[in-house]
Amino acid sequence: MRHGKAEKGPTGLPDHDRQLASRGRLNAREQAHTFRPEAADGMIVSSAKRTQQTADILFETWTELGTPASAMPMRRDTPHGYLASADKWMSLIAMEQGPSRLWVVAHNPGVSELVMLLTGQYIGMTTADIVQIDMDLTAWNDIAPGQGHVTRHRTGRGV
Repeated sequence: MRHGKAEKGPTGLPDHDRQLASRGRLNAREQAHTFRPEAADGMIVSSAKRTQQTADILFETWTELGTPASAMPMRRDTPHGYLASADKWMSLIAMEQGPSRLWVVAHNPGVSELVMLLTGQYIGMTTADIVQIDMDLTAWNDIAPGQGHVTRHRTGRGV
């Protein structure tokens, strides 16, 4: 998932600290209604404010929708995800142990490049887009380019 639409922020505000705009909050909430977690999911989230807020909204919305705590993804926040390349995301994913499905909340261009690396399909992800990729892996450290295929894509605007 790419983070929701961010505010431009005041002059001098570091990019890492930019927050979600109202539209970004709304789009993240809408995506949470469409994409639900499953027990044993994991989630890796960039440490940037806007990705953190996007993940927070997913969790808040899932809670409001009655998702039990046992079905919430195990969340791992990482400073290494901030503006990470597709290769960096591959190495972060390869370190995961346990979850059968994995959510990645990230930035462009890295997240679009990750989809391309895994599937061979380019999807220029706009804010709050989610792409679901299926892969046949025994463990996350088996991840490699070309192993996945896109099974679902929904833009942040609901298309």
